[in-house]
Amino acid sequence: MLSNLRFTLSVKWALALFVAFAAATLLLMSILRLWVTGEYVKVQQEKFEQIVMEADRLITSPEALLAPDSEARAYLNGASRFSNMQIVVSETEGVKLYDSMDFMSQYPHGRTELHVSSKDQAPKMRSRTTRMSNVQHYDPNRSYRFAGSLEDFSLVYYAALHDARSGAFSGQIMLAVSMAGLDETIARQRWRVAGLVAGLYIIAVLISIFFISRCVRRPTRQLTAICNRMADMNFDEKMEGCGKNEIGDLAAAFNTMAYSLGRSVRDFEEKNRELIDFSSELESRNQDLNRRQRMIEFDLRLAHRIQQELLPQIYPKVKGLQISAANFQVGEIGGDCFDFYKLDDGRLGAFIGDVSGKGISAALVMSMVTVLFSQLKDQYQSPSEILGKVNDIMYRHFGAQHSIYLTCFFVVVDMNEMTMTFSCAGHNPPFLFRPKTGEISPLEAEGFGLGMFSSVTFQEKTMPLQKGDKVILYTDGVVDSRNESGSMFGHDRLVQKVKENPNANSFRLTHFLVEELEEFAGDTPRQDDLTLLILEVGDEDNSINGKDEA
Repeated sequence: MLSNLRFTLSVKWALALFVAFAAATLLLMSILRLWVTGEYVKVQQEKFEQIVMEADRLITSPEALLAPDSEARAYLNGASRFSNMQIVVSETEGVKLYDSMDFMSQYPHGRTELHVSSKDQAPKMRSRTTRMSNVQHYDPNRSYRFAGSLEDFSLVYYAALHDARSGAFSGQIMLAVSMAGLDETIARQRWRVAGLVAGLYIIAVLISIFFISRCVRRPTRQLTAICNRMADMNFDEKMEGCGKNEIGDLAAAFNTMAYSLGRSVRDFEEKNRELIDFSSELESRNQDLNRRQRMIEFDLRLAHRIQQELLPQIYPKVKGLQISAANFQVGEIGGDCFDFYKLDDGRLGAFIGDVSGKGISAALVMSMVTVLFSQLKDQYQSPSEILGKVNDIMYRHFGAQHSIYLTCFFVVVDMNEMTMTFSCAGHNPPFLFRPKTGEISPLEAEGFGLGMFSSVTFQEKTMPLQKGDKVILYTDGVVDSRNESGSMFGHDRLVQKVKENPNANSFRLTHFLVEELEEFAGDTPRQDDLTLLILEVGDEDNSINGKDEA
């Protein structure tokens, strides 16, 4: 980048110097032509004056000039040859008496131009040209305008001759020298000047490149030093004194960048400190949350153990009645509840319930309800009375929380009378399966969920029983179980699976239904607690009761 910058500045400065030197060269060329022409005219005029002075002394009369061996004629011939000029002497009327260019005739003939008269005898210097067969005269000091085409020009000097005896005007002498050699002189001087200017231009360019490199290198060293200090997080120094050029623009941009970078670093450090403080606080809170989480997990495990203890661990033995149950909870604690009570010989009370909602609140209500039923079973004989009393207690405690209620089904099986008495509080209606005939009888009774309303009366029904009858009680987690496509297991599928196994006892039927539910759901997570109870009426010697619980 710096090399390109030096190259760009050098080229620009070289072009600027070229324009300046070109203009200076043109001016010098004009001055040179003027000076060389002026010096040439001056030198030739001095020669002309010397020759005229001597010729005016030697030419005493026309006869002295016309004699071949005259001193005046010999002098003029020598001066003409030595100075390579033409000398013409004429009388007052313009008749030529002598012409250095006429070598063949002793007595030249013809006439010449008269520029000096008896009235105006001052010497005259002219620049003469014969271009286009026309004789033209110019001021000799302006001959520089015709430089380059002076081969057709001559420098002519006219002067008066005087009679040696009387001193009166006796004629005119004209001296002419060609100006063709002046072009060569001017050309040589031009080349010399051009060479000198070119040399000076090269020297000036080299000096400029040297100073440009130095001027570029100095800021770059300063820039390097500042960058090294910036690496040590020092952003306070600035580049100064770079002028209004590319380096100056770079310095201004660098200063702006350094200021912005310093401000960003300071902001970042401040944010970083805030982040560190926040991270420390977050870590502290996270540790506190982990501690609370461990406490909650411990409490949940404890609640789970307590809840499991509230569920029946050993089923009561009633002659001729077989009991089987299965219970699965979604989390550590659940909202499904059930229990069995041996009321007296031959009579068994059982209930199944499902608390609305999930989580701790449902588990607490489930625990309370389980305890309530265990206490009220000895005080009240009929299922409707027990449900009514539990409803009043729940409404008194949870009436303001309309989202907390319990659906429940309570049944009393009397093996002595071979009857079944039941009441329902908004629960999924169980059904009676009679394998002998394949008949399915829904166990429906009117009643609201417990805790929803006060002073509610629950319908109570009694049905006869036969040997082999199976009473299927379940929560909505059974029929609402879904598979990967979102389809529910449903009540009809449950009835169909029960009817497919008419000879299976309550234990085998419970296992079979649980396996069917798991196969139906597949990998779909269970969404609700699941509880399944089966009461089977058998022979008196077939009254072995057990527990099938998960």
